[in-house]
Amino acid sequence: MKRHSTFSLLIVLIIGILLTACGPTTQTAELPAGDRVQTAVAATVAAQNPDIAAAADPEPTEFEPDSELLALSTTDEGVAASEQASVVEEPTTNVVAAPTKTATNAPTEAPTSAPQPTQAAAEEDEIAQAAQTAPEIGGAGAGLYVTWVDKGNVWLWGDDETEATQVTTTGDAWEAKISPSGQFIAYIANVQNEAPELWVVDTATADAQQILDYDTLFTLPDVDTTDVFFMSISEMNWVPNSDTLTFSTALTYQFGGRPNNDLYAFDFPDGSIEPIFKAGEGGQITFAPDGKKMAISTSGDYAEEPGLISIANVDGSDLQAGLLAYKSVLTYSEYAYHAKPVWSSDSSTLWVAIPPSDPLGEEAAPTNVWQIDVATGTALPAGQFNAAPFFGGEVSIAPDIGKVAYEIEDPNEINNRILHIANIDGTEDEVVAAGQVGFQSWAPESDNFIFANMLSGDLQVGSTSGDIQAMAQQTSTDRILSLDWVNAEKFIFATGDYGDWELRLGDLAGNSFRIATPTDDYFIFDYTVLDQ
Repeated sequence: MKRHSTFSLLIVLIIGILLTACGPTTQTAELPAGDRVQTAVAATVAAQNPDIAAAADPEPTEFEPDSELLALSTTDEGVAASEQASVVEEPTTNVVAAPTKTATNAPTEAPTSAPQPTQAAAEEDEIAQAAQTAPEIGGAGAGLYVTWVDKGNVWLWGDDETEATQVTTTGDAWEAKISPSGQFIAYIANVQNEAPELWVVDTATADAQQILDYDTLFTLPDVDTTDVFFMSISEMNWVPNSDTLTFSTALTYQFGGRPNNDLYAFDFPDGSIEPIFKAGEGGQITFAPDGKKMAISTSGDYAEEPGLISIANVDGSDLQAGLLAYKSVLTYSEYAYHAKPVWSSDSSTLWVAIPPSDPLGEEAAPTNVWQIDVATGTALPAGQFNAAPFFGGEVSIAPDIGKVAYEIEDPNEINNRILHIANIDGTEDEVVAAGQVGFQSWAPESDNFIFANMLSGDLQVGSTSGDIQAMAQQTSTDRILSLDWVNAEKFIFATGDYGDWELRLGDLAGNSFRIATPTDDYFIFDYTVLDQ
């Protein structure tokens, strides 16, 4: 079975990004956080200007590894110490503010049977064919299952259905993630004055099981709760090819907060909570596609501790700590930067782009791409790119590891960027577009990608063969605000505005089907695709 990483909805209403600011671009207070298209799409692409593009085409340089980067030998030491209380974790696409509605208390008994569908996928789209149905887009039995939360309840839709099914009725859920098998949905419920609890519901029966209550959070191993104002569940994820759920915790104080850098697992249906990493031993986790290994990324502390990339088995054993160490990246803000590794499809290698430690330093330093061999634990330099500061758009490694996308600052026009596509070793570097553009995401097969005009909100579809075309219109009025690829041709996306959303399944030809119409101020969705 194939498990796609979680995507959390961010509606981008920002009409411009100040690329010359001295700090990272952050979301405005009224906007939800954006994952798996790494930031939610705001976008179209600016008109391309060959003259500008040519002028800004970087000179090829001989690759020399940054002296700030060190490939370290495997040790038996822990991955990293817990971060200081004044540092908060870098926002990720998995973390979204809860809806503003007050949650109700959880029931003492779980529902014993699945409720009947009450939320229709609604009428056909105005620009789609009159006879269009879900199977024409997704394919009957293709194995796509989508889950989300609306009004505190978990919903589920499969691509062989025309209506969504309400799975829970308690009104206290706010984030849900579906297992790779599609059998279970894990969700965080806010009960007892917003105290978080972890639940799992069976999608066939709607029987719900409480995994963790708020009081138990404070009894987890090696968690220092001194002066803690609030404790939360974070980084909730399913291990690929399994029914094992993992989660981490985070602490909030009166002023500031920090991640615990811990990790816990629960095997369904008959397991119990097992610690994988105690507080301070873990970091941000990226699971290998085969579900056997995981990469652990820690941020370090600028000028004191390096950032680290480590690898371990999913149960925490065979820890190869600090396979790659790099000087911690200055973010000019409160959050800590974590490198974002990308696994090869066969889970044999790990690839990661490391930006310079001071992105706004007087002498521009390159972003270095590293390859880590899982079998040997060896880290080797793979490529080097003179990219713009990471908080305007990171070097993005394609899923097949063949290409990268990156942006450089336009030397002739302030606030403009020039988008490049190149081989991962830096060869065959080509200019794709120039203007106020922003790279968005690679399609799973890496042949296509999406980039955006950060002012107009329009999207462009590019290909590694050099073709570029406007994204086909998916609805009659609303533009695409966020998009997550299902396969090379199809994607899930959202349109609308606060409290009046549409969740849709579309394709590159412009066909789309309305899955649901969530009515919360914000919502998060997740999905899985079963192999056939």
